[in-house]
Amino acid sequence: MSRGPELPSVSQLLEIAEDFGIDMTAERAGEYRDAMTGGIRALRRIDDLVEERPEVKYPRTPGRRPRAEENPYNAWYWLTDIKGAESGPLAGMRIGVKDTVSVAGVPMMNGSRVLEGYMPQIDATIVTRLLDAGAVIAGKTASSDFSFSAGGHTSAYGPVRNPHKPSHAPGGSSKGSGAALAAGDIELAIGGDQGGSIRIPAAWCGVVGHKPTYGLVPYTGCMGIELSHDVVGPMANSVENAARLLGVLAGPDPFDPRQRGVNVPYCYTNAMALYSMKCLTAPSLPNNEGSTKPISVRAPKGCILNAQPPSPTGGRHIIGHFVSPLIFGALAEAASARRASARVKGFLPISGTGMSPGKAPGATMA
Repeated sequence: MSRGPELPSVSQLLEIAEDFGIDMTAERAGEYRDAMTGGIRALRRIDDLVEERPEVKYPRTPGRRPRAEENPYNAWYWLTDIKGAESGPLAGMRIGVKDTVSVAGVPMMNGSRVLEGYMPQIDATIVTRLLDAGAVIAGKTASSDFSFSAGGHTSAYGPVRNPHKPSHAPGGSSKGSGAALAAGDIELAIGGDQGGSIRIPAAWCGVVGHKPTYGLVPYTGCMGIELSHDVVGPMANSVENAARLLGVLAGPDPFDPRQRGVNVPYCYTNAMALYSMKCLTAPSLPNNEGSTKPISVRAPKGCILNAQPPSPTGGRHIIGHFVSPLIFGALAEAASARRASARVKGFLPISGTGMSPGKAPGATMA
């Protein structure tokens, strides 16, 4: 068992001082050693405490690496079959969990060889919530190397390919989640988003992705990049499923220091029904030509919003399945990002892969 840090001797302190070019007497080194005593003692006491770990509630096996024929787009890092509760809002629905999220007893490497072989001992808070809601965890989806890429090429096990056009990238860093959804392997997925890593693969793969408000979804048990930017959220094959998944994930977690006064004001799926087929006003959505022709914002499988020409007040009336301001914002941003990427010329293929940014349908502006 670890005993914590050891109190250095005077001679060790003098050696350290000499290495740094510091002229120090033995008497002065002894004073520094005395000053360290209280802090060292406290650290050793902390190290002796029993670590509080959340309960792992559902049995599982470690799973396995997928065979090539099971993983044509390289979307999966690891396959599992972890069944949750028999009933719940996600009962029987298959979900892929980005390989930055801890699943107890299942390997996690965050796309990097540095972490290969690491085996978490706890379920992330959101994993417990998924299983409590009846979901089936189908596996860990591929991540970019330490989640530091918005493309699809930086991963220890090779590039992930866009199911709509395998020579193209799926976007990142939640690339495996986007590709597995687009391939029809799963209905739901978890992504992480510090700088677009849910929204980019959702746009490029033609699926639904939503970056929640910071702190709304607990981050406990997820591998972070930076405390003030870390966010996990839902990805899905439809807006309704994304709303249902967000309803399961969101809410306070006493283990998460990122959260402050979190509350879930309404049921997201009920909000869809409330706003469905109502006429609302949204900010102007200019089209590429600057004309007054109607604009369609298309999202895959079930969410169509039609923007009519500008009203006298400068807004546009949106008619259709209006989800909620949060989810609409994500869809509009994905559409905007997709249109912007389509206008960028001269993209170089990803080195060694022949891949370039995806041209997937869905979440686009016509």
